[in-house]
Amino acid sequence: PLPPGMQGKSIVDGPLPFLFGAEAEKLKRRYWIRSKQGDETSIWLEAYPRTQADAANYHHVEIMLDRKTMQPKAIQVHMPNNKSRAVYMFDKPTINGKLNSLLGGLFNAPRTPFGWTRVVQEQPAGPRAISPQAAKQQATTQTR
Repeated sequence: PLPPGMQGKSIVDGPLPFLFGAEAEKLKRRYWIRSKQGDETSIWLEAYPRTQADAANYHHVEIMLDRKTMQPKAIQVHMPNNKSRAVYMFDKPTINGKLNSLLGGLFNAPRTPFGWTRVVQEQPAGPRAISPQAAKQQATTQTR
């Protein structure tokens, strides 16, 4: 399952916001986007990450949109080394389709059974990381 911070509207802030209805302005802030040669049924876009966080996930992404519905038809993700890629094709995509209701919300949080109590335990905070520069400075200060 998706971590709680990535569920709902936060999913558009994840690594592939093109699939989850991100706002155009948000996409423009995160990516350099340019139009590629399309055809009468498709719009092709190429997106390059502006931030190191996104660049760690991929070098660039090519998105093929259906010209009528503006839904993704395909996405090609070029890995950070720009030597390998993953291609995802979407045949007749639906938004919140019948499959979700048939599977009982497979991607929803599980329900607590009757008579049970849900207990959520937070993970204890680990030791705080110190940057190498701060550690070096601290060691230098202690030796003087």
